[in-house]
Amino acid sequence: VYGLFKIEVKSPLDLDLARNRILGAVNTIMQQIWSRADRLNYFNQELITATVADAATTVELPATVQSVIGPVSQTNGKDLMPIPSNEALRSFVDYWHGGTAPSYQPNAYFLDCDEDLTQGDRTKITLTLPWAASGTYDLEMLVVKAVPRYTENDLRMATPIRLPAKYVELLFLPLLREWASTDHL
Repeated sequence: VYGLFKIEVKSPLDLDLARNRILGAVNTIMQQIWSRADRLNYFNQELITATVADAATTVELPATVQSVIGPVSQTNGKDLMPIPSNEALRSFVDYWHGGTAPSYQPNAYFLDCDEDLTQGDRTKITLTLPWAASGTYDLEMLVVKAVPRYTENDLRMATPIRLPAKYVELLFLPLLREWASTDHL
């Protein structure tokens, strides 16, 4: 990275320090782009499939999922209705089905988001269904994924940056160039 901008690392002993600083810069810049481009976040959205086990009412989403932004739908394309609160979830079957859980797959869901109270960060998102259905089935949803964290192994393996080329050229490289020009190694 330093070489990209004609900045010479003068000592071989500084290579480890340079690698750590570069990783810190790459991760910081990715976080800046991720957090400031929330209306243009198509590069961090992904359509995922969550499998609901037989007789289960909850599915824990992967740790990399930050939020669900698209409709949750069955594999046949039928959208599920979001339930606004945990209280509404608990009374859903009583209110809509007279207290008897139907035998078909649920047509609604509630997203339960646990948060780390010390940092205000989401630590887990659980999709909760109002009743259990027999049989295993899949649900699809559009989610926002967490910012990828690059490691020293990514530098060695030349792992591609998860951004479209125009964002790399217009945002990422200028921010990285600014960082490299102000970093004192």
